[in-house]
Amino acid sequence: MSDEQTPSAPQTAKSEGTTLARVLNLDDTVELCADSVRDEARPEIFSQYSSPCQDNLKILQLRSRKPGTFEFVAETWKFDANSRPTLEHTESHLIDPSSLGHVTAETASITNLDEEGRLVRIGSAFYREDATGSFTQSNPLSKTSWSRVPERVSGIASRGDVLVLAGRKPIETEVDTRSDEENFTYDDSDDESEASSVDSDDEAYESWSECSEDDSERDHDSDKSSIKEAEEDEGVGEDEDDELDDKDEESASSSEALETEDDSGSESDEGESSEGDESLRPSRASISVFTPTGRTFHRSQKVVPPLFDSGPVIHPTKSLVVWAMGEDILFGDYETKTFYTRSAWSMGYACEGRSIFMKCRFSPCGRYLHVASLDGEHTDDEGEEPALSDPMKLTLAVYTHRLCDLKPSRCRPNLMHTVWIELGNLDCVNFNKPPCTLTWTDKHVYATLSDTALRVHRIPLFHEPSKNEVTAPQAYKPKELITLPECARSRQVLFFPAVQNETAATIVVGDPLARKGESVASDADAGVPLAFRVDEQEDFGGWVDYKPPEEGKSVEKTKSEVV
Repeated sequence: MSDEQTPSAPQTAKSEGTTLARVLNLDDTVELCADSVRDEARPEIFSQYSSPCQDNLKILQLRSRKPGTFEFVAETWKFDANSRPTLEHTESHLIDPSSLGHVTAETASITNLDEEGRLVRIGSAFYREDATGSFTQSNPLSKTSWSRVPERVSGIASRGDVLVLAGRKPIETEVDTRSDEENFTYDDSDDESEASSVDSDDEAYESWSECSEDDSERDHDSDKSSIKEAEEDEGVGEDEDDELDDKDEESASSSEALETEDDSGSESDEGESSEGDESLRPSRASISVFTPTGRTFHRSQKVVPPLFDSGPVIHPTKSLVVWAMGEDILFGDYETKTFYTRSAWSMGYACEGRSIFMKCRFSPCGRYLHVASLDGEHTDDEGEEPALSDPMKLTLAVYTHRLCDLKPSRCRPNLMHTVWIELGNLDCVNFNKPPCTLTWTDKHVYATLSDTALRVHRIPLFHEPSKNEVTAPQAYKPKELITLPECARSRQVLFFPAVQNETAATIVVGDPLARKGESVASDADAGVPLAFRVDEQEDFGGWVDYKPPEEGKSVEKTKSEVV
């Protein structure tokens, strides 16, 4: 279908039950693929990330056209309310093999990108987006700094010339040779244990105080189906994992020091990984902040279990970095070299299963911190060690915290809003690339599941008073179902809501949920993202209150036939 053709509206279909579904006209599908690539032999795609913003989508790929060569490709697609998605910018860069170090065709991946997709790391090479939207290779770390990055980096963040690198490494593979500058002394009197550095100019020490502001804006309204706000828990028990004898050596090699979390591989040849493997075993979580003067902040501790797809964030104006390390959330000031940690439980968080990701985000004004936590619990009761492919019951919790205006990096935030929803059961969960994506706006977060029907939930980030109810709804969903292509079950699905005063939204069937060691494309078109336009009012009838699925039932499936 040419770009000049007008997209047709989705068609109404009858399902096997009584639910009416809207079937997307596949002739209206837009392949998010540059024309220059369409006409060539499709390359092998080893890694693909789709980085969503409110009005555009960056598609970043690491691919190869012949053995031993790698190419970084970046495309920016613009979404407009009155037209089809258009390709605004595309570029490609040949990757210097020396920057990949130990990376091979089996482990090749775009190892990290920041929240906005403006800074990308591939091996030891960094690519930063400039003001024109083009990526240029940059070297934000000095030769000395290269030797001080965390091992197995799993998340990055940047603001200006400030770079944050965070990583998690399984304890079993640690070498007990941490240098003296990594030593800490600890007081395990409570869960927010005090730490002081020894012979180091960048080790952070713990410091916090109470905010003196009037916290009357604090909102405790979370209805009975949401998590009860936890009381402050100042003593969760001792954590002996932070003792001095738990040490690891920072590698002097940039390619080794920047070993990615994806390179280790916790899955077997059959693609199964029990939670007794890397997904649950202890890890060392480390975070470092770099400025042009070198490493200015560092913190490391043991965590159980590790989180996935959970990177650090930087405050839009302050020297505050926040990162969910595991069961603790770190608040660090890279200028004063101070930090404090809050146990997730003391911040209102509760989980019956295991946490898959915990994503943090600052509001544009910088006064609020939003945290979205995806949790999974295996549903089989046979008592056997669960495999990655076993069904999991997913829940999503969203928290909004008010930061102290005067001292946001020293004063503990106040919990003011909590939403907790059950997403139902999914047959398979890939921890490294979970089948749930988040698209953020200033007032809502949109959580979308990988499925053959559009499963998107609009969750308020702040309390929304209801005129007809004592308690406002926890979340919203489309009134009518939208049926997606079959491939959406095994790919990440993103939902781009309509902008203010518009009703046209965009659905993107994006990154494949490939296992480690596999290229994402099993055939010529498998790795190409697909885009669809829908009208929030005409096509799915607007937003209605979301009701969680009944206990024990999986996420509803709809099989439809076009009439």
